[in-house]
Amino acid sequence: MHDQGSIILARVRRVLAERIRPAETTVVTPLDAAAWEATEPDGIPGQGEPVPAQVALAADFTSTAVGMPWGPPWGTTWFRFRASVPPDLRSAPLEAVIDLGWTSGSVGGQAEGLVFDKGGRIVKGIHPRNAWVPVRPNDKGKVRFYVEAAANPEVLRSRSFAPTSVGRKQTADPTPLYRLARADLVEVHHEVRELIADVVTLLGLAEVLPETATRAWTVLRALDEAMDALDLADIVGTAAAARAVLAPALAVRAAEGTHEISAIGHAHIDSAWLWPVRETRRKVARTVADVLHLAQSRPGVVFALPAAQHGAWLEEDQPDLFARLQAAVAAGAVVPVGGMWVEPDGNLLAGESVCRQLTFGARWFAERLVTVATRCGYPTRSAIRRPCRSSLGWPECAGCSLRRSRGTRSTASRTTRSSGRALTGRESSRISLPPIPIRPS
Repeated sequence: MHDQGSIILARVRRVLAERIRPAETTVVTPLDAAAWEATEPDGIPGQGEPVPAQVALAADFTSTAVGMPWGPPWGTTWFRFRASVPPDLRSAPLEAVIDLGWTSGSVGGQAEGLVFDKGGRIVKGIHPRNAWVPVRPNDKGKVRFYVEAAANPEVLRSRSFAPTSVGRKQTADPTPLYRLARADLVEVHHEVRELIADVVTLLGLAEVLPETATRAWTVLRALDEAMDALDLADIVGTAAAARAVLAPALAVRAAEGTHEISAIGHAHIDSAWLWPVRETRRKVARTVADVLHLAQSRPGVVFALPAAQHGAWLEEDQPDLFARLQAAVAAGAVVPVGGMWVEPDGNLLAGESVCRQLTFGARWFAERLVTVATRCGYPTRSAIRRPCRSSLGWPECAGCSLRRSRGTRSTASRTTRSSGRALTGRESSRISLPPIPIRPS
């Protein structure tokens, strides 16, 4: 007897990969690309330190094209992208798709970009799993935006933690690491995009449900019939029909007494590890920009912000974006948690060090985000969970786990050394401030 379940799963995976996903967007036109490389005096082109957006936007851009090599290690290249939208598509849902030449699917530890509009306002970040940019043509059908592209090398490509020469600009090979791989303006087919989400959800469910479960076969049958409803030569035109077939299966609730799971967004950003601290600061801006754009486009998104140091850097580097973060906190889309200055390493810490983390962090959250965290935690995957009782009078300190990881063992000392200027500079002025109540009123 044939294993009908495995046949259906194989069919769905193939149709999803080969037909449905490629139909999510249609290319309208390639983007016109130009580049400007940040360069120090007498330095290697493209290996200069980051510059403010207004400086870059006023620079002389040179016309380029897909295939352009860019990015010596730890360098910065600014790209300008432009397009003219045909009159019949100016009201259509449009996006730009940018591929900076990513070498893997990792969202960190390689090339990343921060998108700015023509006025210099931050839009969102881009990385291998989030390469799209929202665009809206002006009255003349023109589109223009900029990308600050960071040429971060893959320090951990071998995952061996072996010594490497790419950790410093002075010792790294200055040959460009990346090539601009794609720059297109596309029309988005939202019904197909939603169909992808429907199929992925039910496919994942079918893959984990026991074969003996009635619901497993209900889901498999719905997926099989949805594939029948699709015209593989007209995915856009038949996506709605396929979604209608899947709707009843998606509407079925879990059995009584099962767990209810809530997904809370979080980004564990190592403040100082395998990259310069200035790159951490840019990573914070890219992450917050993505979160705020997602919260605006998808109401109900909640993001946990754990480190006061990251917020302080953002306030100093990108004050407009920080103001938007403050508004998101007030609206409940971003929730400060942890109450610590950074997410410190839990190894060999002194009690005074922990108290300083909590005191400095809680004070900053209260002053700058007008909120007091009532829980603390170490949200890290390589952790041992231990109960923690704070001496600061917090009602609960739940989910605290101390890191014991070969890869992050000495993060605390590096963080202290690398970010010492931030702690002893503008933050030290707050030490003499009158103490604020830590316990919520």
